[in-house]
Amino acid sequence: MPSVKTNAIRVGAFVVVGVVMSVLALIYFGASDLLEHRQTYVTYFDVTVQGLNLDSPVKFRGVTIGKVTDLRIAPDGELIEVEMSLESDFPVTDSLAVKMNITGITGLRYLEMDFPSIPEQRLSPIITFEPEYPAIPSVPGGIEELRSEEHTSELQSH
Repeated sequence: MPSVKTNAIRVGAFVVVGVVMSVLALIYFGASDLLEHRQTYVTYFDVTVQGLNLDSPVKFRGVTIGKVTDLRIAPDGELIEVEMSLESDFPVTDSLAVKMNITGITGLRYLEMDFPSIPEQRLSPIITFEPEYPAIPSVPGGIEELRSEEHTSELQSH
């Protein structure tokens, strides 16, 4: 039968190993974002971004390529600035644009990057200031896209 002292040593060793493993797991999972090579970009919306949150995904044709890192009012006081952290190996070109989409029925939103049509490009908000990071134009998405199509067809009928 083991002595009380032997049991105390085993319990102490078990606790120490558990604490060390917990600390290592926290460092590994916490630092994994720090070890990824990412690029920061911004986009600007002239519509509400309600439902878009920090860490909301940024996708390219359904594949996650980054996340939203900040939401704030733009320097002009009219637009909403959305800061994104994208994988550094994702090729950002001048022909890309960002639109907000809704995830299912939850009302949560994410950003979708793709190549917009010429009419969509004309609907991008005009930026009258110098952004802190490279800017990717935004185009209407989801409900805003339907509203802009209605507005365009109303203008064409008059």
